[in-house]
Amino acid sequence: LDKDDYPLFKKKVEAWEILTSLDADKRALKLAVSIKCRTISAEVFSRLTVAQMNVDAGMKILMTELDKICLANTVEGVFTAIEKLENFKRTEEMSIMDYLDEFSRLKRLVSEYMPADEDGNKVDCSDSILAYRLMKHANLIESEELLVRAHLKELTSDAIIDVLKRVYGDRKVKTAASACSSNTVTYDPSMKCKEEKPFYMDKDDNENCFYGNYYQKPRRPNKAG
Repeated sequence: LDKDDYPLFKKKVEAWEILTSLDADKRALKLAVSIKCRTISAEVFSRLTVAQMNVDAGMKILMTELDKICLANTVEGVFTAIEKLENFKRTEEMSIMDYLDEFSRLKRLVSEYMPADEDGNKVDCSDSILAYRLMKHANLIESEELLVRAHLKELTSDAIIDVLKRVYGDRKVKTAASACSSNTVTYDPSMKCKEEKPFYMDKDDNENCFYGNYYQKPRRPNKAG
């Protein structure tokens, strides 16, 4: 179990509850101790006691808490799922069939994270994908993008447009590319150091070569006569 695959995990739990022969009051404890993700496991046991899970309604109590942990922020869940779908590309080692299977899984993950309407039906994800692209194509620097996402209550194109207008209005803001270039050290040819020539080097001694103005070869006295 991890937060990225939580919707799939919930489906597996539903299937497990149908197949298991465990008593109802033992199922939540069995599921809780089988969670391999240490972070989620620690969070579950910090929120619930053994006694709270060791009841007939333990599964409902446990799954409610897991929903709070793994789906704490629906907007972030949808955004992350769409980001994975948008960035996914087939590698040379991946067959076309494997590619299609993985693409379908990622698309299904987006749908699973979508909120349900009043009738319990999942909201269509097409507008959320449009909202994601609207956010990314604004080309904001990371801190600005996080600011916009923090203001969102739902991931829709109308919500993105509303937040962008409220936060920035007619203001011009840096793009991600310009922010990167402003932090990059550029090479200035005019600053290149000229190559220094040796002040002194013995004719037959290539090792004792001195550069700069710290050494001068002492003058030899003229021979008499």
